[in-house]
Amino acid sequence: MIDRTVFDLPDTKTNPAHFGRTESSRGEMQGAFLQARVVALVESGTHTIIAAEIGASSTGETTLAYSLFKKLNNELRLLVDQGFSSYHL
Repeated sequence: MIDRTVFDLPDTKTNPAHFGRTESSRGEMQGAFLQARVVALVESGTHTIIAAEIGASSTGETTLAYSLFKKLNNELRLLVDQGFSSYHL
């Protein structure tokens, strides 16, 4: 299956430049925490991560998911979360 999540990141000198900040409607218009978006190809029985793509929180989930399709073969069946159901995918 393909699923997604976000992880909070430490506020280091290099992380904001690489991952960016989420938008906020308060204060300086930036979110309080840096976040990375992770989209993973996961075996549904054991929950073993087969492959994962990590990007900025502003990167779309479907954008990250495209590169995971290269990891699929004819022996695998793919289940996707509700956010991934689209004609293009």
